[in-house]
This record gives sequence, structure tokens and C-alpha cells, in this order.
Amino acid sequence: MAEYKKYLERMDLPQEAVDALTQPYETCPEATRNAIDVLRRLEEAEALYRENGWSEEMFEGLLTDVRCKLNESKYISGVWGTIPMDWHNRFLTGKIVMLGRLQFEPGTWNLGDVPGYGKAGDFAVKCHIPSAGPLYPDAVQDSLRRAYEFFGQDELLVTCKSWLLYPPHVALFPEGSNLKKFAALFRITEQHLRGTRDFHIVFGAADPNDLAHLPEKTALQRAFAAWLREGNEMGTGFGFLVVRDGKYVYPA
Repeated sequence: MAEYKKYLERMDLPQEAVDALTQPYETCPEATRNAIDVLRRLEEAEALYRENGWSEEMFEGLLTDVRCKLNESKYISGVWGTIPMDWHNRFLTGKIVMLGRLQFEPGTWNLGDVPGYGKAGDFAVKCHIPSAGPLYPDAVQDSLRRAYEFFGQDELLVTCKSWLLYPPHVALFPEGSNLKKFAALFRITEQHLRGTRDFHIVFGAADPNDLAHLPEKTALQRAFAAWLREGNEMGTGFGFLVVRDGKYVYPA
């Protein structure tokens, strides 16, 4: 426990979480053991960030992501933990980096052939959206500028796959909201139904088969609850944007 306690303190977690994550490993629920496995690798990750000459702020971004995943686990399952997935390994080994509000992962264009912008094999970065608070437009633009500088491209193609980009969802976001403004940055190329896969992001531990008793504490929950009761199904949108000369350009 000693080797990662310092990181728990830096993540400013509630005492309840610290207590759960410092129990004897063998007595913890599986999700908590998974989280401890991640925490035990933070020292190695911090050394990697230093070797790469990456800023302390970037490593703090990794800690922010771990905290977000812990909070998501608690919100959805009631357990301080996470699930075993490739995501953590990609972040811990520097394949995903957090640059301000958003996270970016270098890779290749995956949205089919879009004339004038991208085709299979072209360099592009995936944008990931951590559950780290509001998507203030200035913070989003700052992240895009940082990504442009970090990846060193004359023109940076940024792709994104998210429930936040699914057009029927976007229609539910309040006019002028940060969520609506964020979605408007992207040119949407595909959309797909995803059943209840993203349901718990909005409704936590609620039962997706019991639409009559969904929590309606927020405007977003109320809007989605009414929409789902009309027989609609949640989905995801695929889109992209362009950053040129450090500035966002709408891909018309």
C-alpha cells in the first residue's frame, strides 16, 4: 500500500475511497483489486513521464483519469474500483495522454474515406472525454491547441466516438449548453445504436429495464428519461474535427 498511498493523497479522494483502496488486497472485491493493480503501476508511469520530458501537469492528468474511473465505478456499482480493460494500460504506458480537459490517443483515421480530410491509414488522434467536470468551450479549445503542439502536425485530424455526439442525444441537450457546443465542433460521419451500453453514464446504478423509476435529479436525466420512455434507444456518434495552425477549424 505504501507505494501508492502518496497518489491517493494527490487525487484528493474521500476517506471512504482511501479506506477501500488500502484494504488487504485479498479481501477486496474484484473491482477494487483491479483498481489497486492500476495504482501500483503509477510510480512506474510517473518515471516514464519524466523520461519522456512530459510535464508534471500531464502526469496529473493521468491521476485525474484514475480518479474519474474510481468515481464512475462508485456511481455505477457502489464499489470503489474499476474494471480490467486495455484502457488503463494504454494510459499508464503513455499511449493516451491528457492535455488539459481532453485526452488524446495517436493512431490512424478510422471513419472511412472523407474526401478532403481523411482516409484509411492517415495519421489522426482519437479524442477521449473524461468525466472530469464541465466541458467549458475555452478549456476544450485549449486542449485542442495543446494537442496540435504536442503531436506536431501541420494539420491535426481529431476523431471522436461518443454518446455525446449521437445526434438524437444532442437534440436533448439544452440550447447554449456546454454539451451542445462541444458536439457542434464535430462533423458527424456515422451513428449507431448501442442499447444500454451508455445508460449508466447518465443514470448510475438504475435498472435500464425499469424506465418508470429512473432517477430524475438533473435536467439531463429528466430529458433522457422522458425520451427513453417514448421507446427510443441510446446510441453513439462518430465524428471528426480539424486543428490547423493551432486553431479549431470546422470540417464543413
